[in-house]
This record gives sequence, structure tokens and C-alpha cells, in this order.
Amino acid sequence: MLRKDVFIIHKITLTLAAFTLTASLLSACNQETAVPATPTPAPANTPASSKQDATAAEQTAATAPSTDEMDWSQIKDPLIDKAMKAKLKAAIDAIVAKDVDQFHEAIGQDLGTAHDYLLNNTMKFTHLDTAYEERGRILVPAAGEMQLPGDQEVNESSYTFYFEKDQQGDWQIVSID
Repeated sequence: MLRKDVFIIHKITLTLAAFTLTASLLSACNQETAVPATPTPAPANTPASSKQDATAAEQTAATAPSTDEMDWSQIKDPLIDKAMKAKLKAAIDAIVAKDVDQFHEAIGQDLGTAHDYLLNNTMKFTHLDTAYEERGRILVPAAGEMQLPGDQEVNESSYTFYFEKDQQGDWQIVSID
């Protein structure tokens, strides 16, 4: 009789261990965020031209009227510096305006046309969610309302802008998801 009790306890222990392992694996899968592959970096710009690009983006962001509904002066996230905010605003303005040339200028030529599909939808950005750091990148979720072509329904949506430091140490948009 004692041997049968030990067998039952052993079986229960193994079952609980299997459930715990399965739950842990499923939990880990749900928490992991997919990160798009990083494009192969193009030859590095000189530090002077990189600084000029950041300054030009800041000036454009400061002088151009916003085509979204965000109050950019109220965005004070500690992970988003002034140059990142300017690049983000320029990219968002281009998406809202559906302007391919402006979009390519805002995200940089290194990304090419891989993200042009974002211009197909009607997107109205309303706010930025809290930025966070992941694997050396800064991820900035920009939320709002999207309307797909030919659809009358407007849905809540967001695009996540991935920033990564280039060889000069400046934050650049490397992907949009």
C-alpha cells in the first residue's frame, strides 16, 4: 500500500512539473516582442553631415505645421530626445500627408521603400505612448485612428517606430512596425 502511495505522489509531482514547464514556456512566448530584422547599414555618414541632418529635421519640425492631432510641445518622454522627436514628427507628418518623398527624407534613404505600404492607409495620429528600451533600441509607439482603403470603419491603431544609434551615436529610425 505504501508503494502505491509513493507512486501516486511521484506521478502527481511529475504532472505538476510538466504543467509548470508548459506554463513557463507559454508565458515566455507571449512576453517576447518580435523585433524586425535590422537592415544592413549603409556606409556611415561623416559626423558633420549626420549632425546637419538632425538639425535640419529639428528646424523642419519646428517650422512646419503639424498634420496630425498631437501636441508635440507636450511630449516629454525621457527616452525621446529633441532630435528623435523631430525625426518622429517628420515621419508622422509624411505618413499623414501620404507624401512618399517626404517620407523617404524623414526615415532616411537606408530604409528604402520597405515601409511605403504605411502610406496606403489613412492614419490620424493622436498621441505617443510611453517609449521603452529593448535590446539597445528605443521603441516609440505612436497611436491614433486608421482607416483602410475602401473601408468606412475607423479603428484604433498604432505604429511603433524603432530607433537605433548609428556609428556616430545619433538615434535613427531603423524600422516601423
